[in-house]
Amino acid sequence: MWTYLENWLVQDGEIPELQAGDELHHVAVRGTCWSVAESQAPEGLTELRGQDPAGDVAPHYELTGTVEWAREPSTLLLRVGTVRVLAEPNSFRTVRTGSGDAAGAEPYSPSFWVPAIGTRVTAVCRLEVMADYETDAFAFPDIRRDWRVRKVLVEHRSRVQPTTGGGDSIVGRVVRVDTIDRMRRWADENGRDHVTYCLDLRIRR
Repeated sequence: MWTYLENWLVQDGEIPELQAGDELHHVAVRGTCWSVAESQAPEGLTELRGQDPAGDVAPHYELTGTVEWAREPSTLLLRVGTVRVLAEPNSFRTVRTGSGDAAGAEPYSPSFWVPAIGTRVTAVCRLEVMADYETDAFAFPDIRRDWRVRKVLVEHRSRVQPTTGGGDSIVGRVVRVDTIDRMRRWADENGRDHVTYCLDLRIRR
């Protein structure tokens, strides 16, 4: 399954520079979702062709699983066969993180449905490797496991400057995707594009 990996996890040393055939140890996978709805389909993962709901030709899936754990306002844990995947919206809202003016972002969508435990749902999502700290910091169930890497891509997206108000650039459209033999944590980022790795992962037996 094609799973995104933010390059800062490699640059920080949390994830090693990987190549096809390597093992990726003790990581959890999240589905960042455009939609989630009740389903009668069997548990499974179906790759969708063509453009994703954001308009990019990029890996995305229908993920059908059974809810094992849930937390309002927008987090689910889905059992998909022998795999367990966290599911959250791919949009965010600003929240206060404590006293004073401190603020942070949390995944949130007003249309994201948090059903009862045992409900079968289908989510349209893309998959991503979670940072190790997230499991403990956000009190998620520990679904980390070992995977085998079958192929490594690097996706380049444009950086778009806001038209008003200044501020940092935002991530734009996919401009190209390259197959690489091995990650090179600094050389793969050219400083112009936003770079994300995409790994073809399989469960390590």
